[in-house]
Amino acid sequence: QAMAGRAAQLAKQKQLKPRDTANLLWALANLRFDPGAAALDTLLSTLPSEPHTAAAAYKPMDAANVLWALGVLQRKPAPVAMQMLLAAVCDGPSPLSQQELSNILWGLARLNYAPSLPTQRALVAQLHRLLSISIMGPSALAQLAWALPRLRLLTLPHPMQQRLAAAMLAAAPRMNTQGLLLSLEWVHRCGV
Repeated sequence: QAMAGRAAQLAKQKQLKPRDTANLLWALANLRFDPGAAALDTLLSTLPSEPHTAAAAYKPMDAANVLWALGVLQRKPAPVAMQMLLAAVCDGPSPLSQQELSNILWGLARLNYAPSLPTQRALVAQLHRLLSISIMGPSALAQLAWALPRLRLLTLPHPMQQRLAAAMLAAAPRMNTQGLLLSLEWVHRCGV
């Protein structure tokens, strides 16, 4: 509790960088320690207030870690904070990695957050890019299998559904039981 309080104090003094905030929230979430709404709001006050500065200040990995941590803690931030985090991942100069994208979608689904249509399109475009250039790992695929139906992103184009289902089936031998069940559920829901 004292450490979370000290971090909030540093945030108030504007001494935390985006990476510091992301790492702190990631660590708190891994410890399953909820710092409370007030401390969380203070930590998230370090986010830039304009989308174009959010995309420049936050690396995709930092924003993905914050969204994942918020999902673990099941703490939905203020709307402006969510907009800045999504601007950082959708408008940033760097493409998302498979783990970043799956963490983002998992965090959003866990928070029961419905992204705007432009944000959905940007995230689906990132998924399309990842599916066309690489084989995704079993952990990322399992997170996607859980998150996509909850975000109502089952409206992916049919060829993309097929590619995602094929990737899940190819990764099945390396999946744990939960990942395998989630992937099979995805394949069944898509009718692939």
